[in-house]
Amino acid sequence: MASCAPPVTREISSPPQREPATLSSLSRETFVSFSTSRGYLAATRRLPLAPGLSSQEALDFEFEETRQFERKQLKADPRLRPEGLAVSYDHLRQCASCAQRREVRRLQHGAPANLSGEWQLLVDDYAVHAWRNAVRFVARPRTQRVVLSPPSASHTRFGCPCSVLRVRKSFRMYHAAGTTAGNASRYKEWPREYAVSSSPDGLDWWGPPTPLSVDGFSSSASLTGSFTAGAAGGGGRRRRGFAAGYEGANSRVCLAHSADGKRWRTVSTDVAPRVREARREARPAHLTTAYRKRMAELSGGLTLRKKHVLRACDDDIRRCVASGASSRASRVRHEANGSAGAATSGRISRCLLAAHANRTLSGRCAAAARLDARGEMARVDCVDGSHSALGRAGDCTIQPLYLSGGGGQIVWFRRDYGTAGGWREIRGVQVHALEPPLDAHADGGARVHSYYLDRLGKLERFRRQIYSLSFTRHSSALWLGLMTVIEWAKDGSERRDDGGPRFSRDTTAVYLVTSRDGVHVDDEWVYARQPLLRKGTAQREWNSGFQLAASEIVTADGGASSRVYFEARRERHEDRFSRAGVIGVAAWPRLQLVGLRAADAAAPAVVATKRFVLHADRAQLYVSVDTTATPCGNGSLLVEMVGAAARPLASAARHAALRIAATHSVSLAVLWRVRDGAPTQYLPIERGAALRLRFSLFGTARIYGFRLVGR
Repeated sequence: MASCAPPVTREISSPPQREPATLSSLSRETFVSFSTSRGYLAATRRLPLAPGLSSQEALDFEFEETRQFERKQLKADPRLRPEGLAVSYDHLRQCASCAQRREVRRLQHGAPANLSGEWQLLVDDYAVHAWRNAVRFVARPRTQRVVLSPPSASHTRFGCPCSVLRVRKSFRMYHAAGTTAGNASRYKEWPREYAVSSSPDGLDWWGPPTPLSVDGFSSSASLTGSFTAGAAGGGGRRRRGFAAGYEGANSRVCLAHSADGKRWRTVSTDVAPRVREARREARPAHLTTAYRKRMAELSGGLTLRKKHVLRACDDDIRRCVASGASSRASRVRHEANGSAGAATSGRISRCLLAAHANRTLSGRCAAAARLDARGEMARVDCVDGSHSALGRAGDCTIQPLYLSGGGGQIVWFRRDYGTAGGWREIRGVQVHALEPPLDAHADGGARVHSYYLDRLGKLERFRRQIYSLSFTRHSSALWLGLMTVIEWAKDGSERRDDGGPRFSRDTTAVYLVTSRDGVHVDDEWVYARQPLLRKGTAQREWNSGFQLAASEIVTADGGASSRVYFEARRERHEDRFSRAGVIGVAAWPRLQLVGLRAADAAAPAVVATKRFVLHADRAQLYVSVDTTATPCGNGSLLVEMVGAAARPLASAARHAALRIAATHSVSLAVLWRVRDGAPTQYLPIERGAALRLRFSLFGTARIYGFRLVGR
């Protein structure tokens, strides 16, 4: 039956950029056609993506609009360049994303693919050898709704950066809370605090939020611009506890570890004598003699035992006590004796130092304690008083990850690229190597990779920039990522009207990206204009404006669904804190975020996998598939196994399965036809033979992935 929509016969293509680039370079995108009756090899012609735009006129309009931005007067950057931040302009002489694009292709086709054992999601061409009449599409969420709202309309900073973890039988959400920090902090748009909320199902019944604690201080006393938590694990074995990244003082990247996900401790990235001692003693740097001496030196500079200092710092000390920066005994002494009773705690001194570094310490206290804003204490980066060997964080996701196969640890965070127009005019991302284990110490190692969106040229910075990027490991050879992209930044030309259409300028969209090594990013959906999350159509709707994805894709409902949590607002990026936002969730059947279907439903789509060898006597195959009837018609899936040497799209099948129809499943066992017997899940095969799978999709059938197991 013919599809409701016209056949897809074109995809958006961008020509290879010529190097060296110039600051005003911009390539024009075009539509490139493919035949629905001809077969293609995936290594030479990528399986096409369904485009989000329908005409060349729309692409030409974007091209001309982007060129016009160079002459527009845009809103100035509100942030001053941090002290000690070196800005390089070398990136302007070359394409920052071109080498990555080539590496992505190499990772998908440059080596034999291991297709057995793990689920192979058809999100890219890693498993695909050849195709005909097929198109890749982004699936619509099954549901998209609000799950958490701020307690008050004045809590305008409520939302993300955020992360959601499964902890035992509950969902734990780390999120920004309260109002903006205001002029008293380093950056006035920082959240007043970070909080932790829990729910049994991750949808409803959220308990009251509790303040996040880092190094014994509540986040309200140690303001951080962002906090991202994740489960610690890797190298083929599970590490206990949780890893996190946060934006510390001076806007530097800091790392943290927690055994229970509630009490967090900064992990030093500064290479210093105390680190070597920590390695020798095989314990965290915070517990070493050198560290304690260092903190004593810093704390000694506060001279808290002098009465005039205690009087001047009384309000600041009270805030530290209230934030939990003292023992219960210290609080009792404080209630009885005032500041003098609590000031004996070294944690109070550390709290005051952190407040001074974050510019939240009162001027009266700083002057009395003789804290020089240009001195060493002002250069404290992390809550524990340590320096960070990593770069500037930016107000986005900071995500430490463990690579599979003993690949070590990395951390993703923002990278600022300067131009003549500003020190951070172009937002990008970077990944640094870390020295494991993260729960003891992690050297801030060399930058492994960095890039920004400039496939179309340097003027693309006006069309789109990477706002935030995070990954969730699916298997040993696949990471699923969430990329929040800011589009037409700082363009406030659209009229504000709750009844009017949603904003398309100075707003964000969330896209699915993938990586085969945890480092190089396949961002093709960005250029196909196909966001993962949907938006409301009118400005009055809760999800019509700014969106910011949480740091992971969460498995829920007993493994039956995949969820993406995100901050949603009605406003543009520049005005996003003028009204309170909410945290929403989008849900799909498990891992059915991207699939394959027929480009023209009047003919079957055929997809052949790369060759594989099973050292087993029987094969078992599971598929993630949807062949249920739709308003556009019915669908079915035929699975065949063919020899690797045969023609992949046309040869006779060695084995064929029963056709799958009127079925929706995230893990369906395929039944094979065998001679003189009933259909069986276990297909007899020749041990060591080179084979391929061939999927034929009829009508409206959709396939998302498969799992091949030798028995």
